[in-house]
Amino acid sequence: MVAASPDSLARAPWQWDVRVSRDPVGQSQQHDGAGIGWHHVCVRTEAALVSADLSTVTLDEDGGALTLERPRDELWLAVVEAGTFRHGVFEVAAGDVLVWEGDDPRSIDITPIGSGAVLCVFVTLRRTDGDALRWVP
Repeated sequence: MVAASPDSLARAPWQWDVRVSRDPVGQSQQHDGAGIGWHHVCVRTEAALVSADLSTVTLDEDGGALTLERPRDELWLAVVEAGTFRHGVFEVAAGDVLVWEGDDPRSIDITPIGSGAVLCVFVTLRRTDGDALRWVP
C-alpha cells in the first residue's frame, strides 16, 4: 500500500487506496494499471465518493522537460517505474512515490536526468461531489 485515505478508520470511513503489486488484484470498484515494468499500480475507490483515472508518462532521456498542471481540487499520485528525474529541488528515482494535493505545487515539472527513459504511472483522484480531495499522510 503506498497511499490511502483516510489513514485511520477512527477518522472517517475508507474512501480510496493505491497499491503496487507484481500482479493485478481483481476486486470490485477497482481500476488497474497496465502492469508496467515490475509493478502493477492498483487503485480502489468508494465509487459514490471518489473517482480515479490512471495514465502513464514516458519521457525519453533526450526529450527535455514536461510540465503538468494539476487542478487544485484533485489529488495526484505518481509511482516512478523507471528512470530518474528532477522535480523542483528533489531528485526522484524508480521506486519513489509522489503525492500532490490542495496547495501543493499545481505546476509539476519533470526533468529527466541521467541515462534512461523516465516512466511514471499517474493516479488522478477527485471527489464526485466536486469538493477538494484531501489526504492525510
